[in-house]
Amino acid sequence: MNELTASTSPGDILIVDDAPENLRLLSAILKTQGYQVRQSINGQLALRAAQLNPPDLILLDISMPQMDGYEVCKHLKSSEKTRHIPVIFISALDREVNKVKAFELGGVDYITKPFHLKEVLMRVQHQIALHRLQNQLQAQNSRLQQEITERQRAEEEIRFLLTTTKAISKSPDFQAALKITLRYICLMIGWDCGEIWSPNSEGTKLESSIWFVREAKQEALTHPSETFKFAHNFGLPVRVWSSKQPEWIENVLVQDISAFLRSQMGSNMELKTGLGIPILVNDRVLAVLVLFKKTRSQAEQRLIEVVNTVAAHLSEFIQRKKIEAELVVAYKELKRL
Repeated sequence: MNELTASTSPGDILIVDDAPENLRLLSAILKTQGYQVRQSINGQLALRAAQLNPPDLILLDISMPQMDGYEVCKHLKSSEKTRHIPVIFISALDREVNKVKAFELGGVDYITKPFHLKEVLMRVQHQIALHRLQNQLQAQNSRLQQEITERQRAEEEIRFLLTTTKAISKSPDFQAALKITLRYICLMIGWDCGEIWSPNSEGTKLESSIWFVREAKQEALTHPSETFKFAHNFGLPVRVWSSKQPEWIENVLVQDISAFLRSQMGSNMELKTGLGIPILVNDRVLAVLVLFKKTRSQAEQRLIEVVNTVAAHLSEFIQRKKIEAELVVAYKELKRL
């Protein structure tokens, strides 16, 4: 049922019956109660109508040509889009075996013809109210589960940041801090391999000296990387180096050569997603962190922010080490004087 109908009607009901007089009678009485009513004279039309716009309730006759009510209900319950719709059977068949079969196929109620209008209205009202309560509970459960997932993710991110920050602070130098950071990111966030690219002494090219892989076969990426050098305007690391901004590649295998020069190696190792993060000190890129994983995924801003936070801690580490070194020099100078 669409939003407009939901705001103006107590419910949207689909009536399925091959007898026009039954359709007219049921439609008339339901409309007087404010229900939105649709009619289908056979099973095929009913299934099509339910798929296009699922109703809140279906009143379904059993004895119909071509496709009887049992078959219609079976189709409804086999479809993800319509299986949740409550079905009330209305039939002249009053044997126990008929009623049992109706409930076995997923019917929620069974009304025997000739029916009493008040009885039909009460059963319809009850089932629609029950259906809406179930929908509300499902929505609440979904929201609760989402909140739990978000809270768990936030807690995991906090633990990751605390663990990584502690490891960085204990590192003897920048290279050691980069190495432990790369390892923690891959293992704790779930990336399959990573590299650290740093500008050469002339500041003209990027060179890789630190890498981490979770599987032995992915070491093939590190061996060429040991001698692989990126010149300006080529490759994901250089793009991040030049822009000083993170870059997410959803599928490295279909990007152009300027985005991922080693796409053939990535293909052999089944790598899909790539992420590059700059490590900045005073607006200068000191290194570029590059991560890869085998699953293809769209850009996750939250994950980018988490890795960016780690990069910021690395930047603070470098500045702190620089200040410590300057203090040591100053202290030695004071002792000399």
